[in-house]
Amino acid sequence: MKFFTLLLALMTLATQQLNKPYSYATEGPNTFDCSGFVIYCYKEILDIDLPRSAYDVGYIEGYEIIENIDNLKAGDIVCFNTINDNDLSDHVGIYMGNYAFIHCSSGKGKVVIS
Repeated sequence: MKFFTLLLALMTLATQQLNKPYSYATEGPNTFDCSGFVIYCYKEILDIDLPRSAYDVGYIEGYEIIENIDNLKAGDIVCFNTINDNDLSDHVGIYMGNYAFIHCSSGKGKVVIS
């Protein structure tokens, strides 16, 4: 039961940040970049310290890598390759379930659900 309580708290905190502005190299509580948003939510609810960049979050050793979207679970960190480069993690967000994720988008300039 504790898992579901924490998951609900994580999703609640994340959605409370909707429409807060994007600002590079910030991690809340008033502005975020993509990794700052994930860092803020995971630290506040789960007391998990994550690395500061999307790249570093995407390459944390010891965590399961899920390559098929159908295997994602709500609360998973999703990593994207948004730039044509040699790494696979340029953007991060939090999977919400039902093929939706919440993230701080530089393109939209705010926290959004996609």
